[in-house]
Amino acid sequence: ELLRDHLAAVEPPGDYWWVSEGLAHELARRYAAQAHPDTRSVQQWIELFNIFAIVDRFETVPKIPFVETFFERARVVDPMHAEIATFNTTRPPGHVIFGKLRESMGQTEFDAAIDRCATAPTPFRHCVAREGDVNDVTDQWLQPYPALNYRFEAVDLNQRESDHLRHTLTIRRDASRSITEPVTVRLRSVGGRDVDLRWDGRGERVQLSAETLERMWQATIDPDRKLLEDRRDDNACPPTPQVVLDTAEVEVSSTEFGISGLVVARGRYDYRKDLALAASYTNRSTALTFGGRWHWGEPIDATLYRHNVYAFYGFQWLNGGFTDARQPAVRTPGQLASLGMRYDYSNVFSYDNPSDERHVRLYADWFDQGLGSDFNYVDWGVRMVGTHPVWTHRTIAAVELLNGFSEPLGSSRVPNQGLYSLGGSRSIRGIGVEDELARNLLLVRTELRQDIYPEIDFNLLDLLVLRRGQVRLFADSGRVNNSAGRVYDVGAFAVGVGAGFAAVYEFLGFFPSVAYLEVATRVDDSRKTGDVQFLFGTRQAF
Repeated sequence: ELLRDHLAAVEPPGDYWWVSEGLAHELARRYAAQAHPDTRSVQQWIELFNIFAIVDRFETVPKIPFVETFFERARVVDPMHAEIATFNTTRPPGHVIFGKLRESMGQTEFDAAIDRCATAPTPFRHCVAREGDVNDVTDQWLQPYPALNYRFEAVDLNQRESDHLRHTLTIRRDASRSITEPVTVRLRSVGGRDVDLRWDGRGERVQLSAETLERMWQATIDPDRKLLEDRRDDNACPPTPQVVLDTAEVEVSSTEFGISGLVVARGRYDYRKDLALAASYTNRSTALTFGGRWHWGEPIDATLYRHNVYAFYGFQWLNGGFTDARQPAVRTPGQLASLGMRYDYSNVFSYDNPSDERHVRLYADWFDQGLGSDFNYVDWGVRMVGTHPVWTHRTIAAVELLNGFSEPLGSSRVPNQGLYSLGGSRSIRGIGVEDELARNLLLVRTELRQDIYPEIDFNLLDLLVLRRGQVRLFADSGRVNNSAGRVYDVGAFAVGVGAGFAAVYEFLGFFPSVAYLEVATRVDDSRKTGDVQFLFGTRQAF
């Protein structure tokens, strides 16, 4: 605002908006650096908390509005087309163009140009041109940002030459239009000093080399993440390993308790393949699974894909106290070991409270003594979930269909812990998880979710922010039976109904999450009239 009158008087209409935004951003950055020199940047906070998958994804896909102020890598000045002066333009914001000028001119010359040109009586573009030929830089970026990627074509590290080591790198730029921008490449050593090489950006590829006394273990393109490119998984050779906590869930009801976590290891920025270790504790067992995951198909965003496969080895220590209430004397202690596979198709952009979800899971598990199991059987089935807005996006209808089967092999049996439950938080709510168990299941769950007012932002020390509340009405029905055909007898379905409240919140300013509290009862059996079940969870069940 302080520069508005001056800039409006000297800048051409086509330059005013990007110059004013860029200057304001640069002066604000200087002030913050002087007044609060110890303040961490968003990127530094990301590095600090990068053991969480939500933080890792936030760097690539920040799913919270208004974060453009904190990120300097926006490609479009007005992605929502909300401003009168920029709604019809697709060029980058001014601070991105200023960043390109800084890299081209160098920090010292750029700072001097800002000091001289912020209040100069001539247009900013003419003023900074005194520092060199910068019109090519501004003209290059005052147009839609190109599809862009930098990658290594060849990396040859630690080649011995007499008393030193030579390192040779070939870098290529793939762009939808011709551009020129400087690129930094860093050679990282173990215990020694890093070496930075610089490509002036001319041409589509370049070969760089360096000589060092220390061994180098990695070459990295754009180590300070100043470039805006489509992918980063090919920016390091060898890739930087990364281990993150992907998810953690808690489910509690009147008859069950469960907690689980998923840890993922991958090359940083590579969201197409990883190794996964999942651990869980429930009334049934303590379990571990470990295996590989692959993700492909049409991207949902830069970190998620529509098709996903998980192939794993699983081991469970069974809780011998888990029984069928109809046969309490039958107990099945021991252990289970299996090979399993999960295929998931999903279009979900945000896991919690999706408004137009389509999700399909196919699963199969083979339990065998040769793998370390006390029981031999197979388990397979399909799960489908769909949600859709009703009238408005504040009202969502949801439905889940689960059809599962299990079959003992040889003279073995399916243990209690491997049977399907008629009730529970993942089955018919209002029925106890041990009330009725069987080898086969057909389950249909429906839910109506209604956002409620007021939509408050209740902030607790910037750690936890309550965004809004939601009321839920639901009805679940289905049947379990040891005969696969009998689960389709609709007339014998059990039915549970109930209501609940969900809170949509954000933790540490990252992805929105949901916590819910529900109460349910069974309505198809008069003997159960008055029985009430309470349920609590920290993740959207379906």
